[in-house]
Amino acid sequence: MDTLIRAAASTLPLDFACMTSSIYWILRVIILLVCAYSFSFTQTRRLEVPDEIVRQWMSDDYLKRNCTFSKLKKELSARSVDLTDDGRAQLIVEGAGRATGNCAGGICSPTGNCSTAIYRATSSGYQELVSHDAQLVSVRRRMTNGYHDVLFDIHASAYESRLLLYKFDGAKYRLAACFDSSRLDPRGHPLRRAVVKPRKCEPDE
Repeated sequence: MDTLIRAAASTLPLDFACMTSSIYWILRVIILLVCAYSFSFTQTRRLEVPDEIVRQWMSDDYLKRNCTFSKLKKELSARSVDLTDDGRAQLIVEGAGRATGNCAGGICSPTGNCSTAIYRATSSGYQELVSHDAQLVSVRRRMTNGYHDVLFDIHASAYESRLLLYKFDGAKYRLAACFDSSRLDPRGHPLRRAVVKPRKCEPDE
């Protein structure tokens, strides 16, 4: 396909050939994005949040005072992910991003970060492995003590975010490293790619 497109473009006027080349690269990007989406979709499944987990969230003082069980359940979202590569799924539960009214203040912030927690099923119920506000949680390839590392992306501004890397210690996820991500150069101009720099983790993180 590459050879045919380039051969055809070489016989066309320069402006049209450039346009054809641009369309070619746009199509390649679209195909890559579709493939990436398909891969991530096979790795995670959207599920209804189990009642037991909703009850755990309702133990929060703010939510207990300002939200009902049924409303909270509607404003939470769960996705299934295999963190152990053994076919037994864990759950990532997060604010669905549509929280409104009194519930919203206990789930999502104005910057778009939502309360997020990871659970595993045990014989005695769902165990919380880690919890933190985030806009996005991604599963890393590297594994620690049988569980994939996870990265919490916390939105700070249109161009900046904080990244928290968690590793499994055998019982729960523990904060292992912190980073700052910025898409601005030193003069404040936007960059095409984010620059990620390690930093010292704060005590309250």
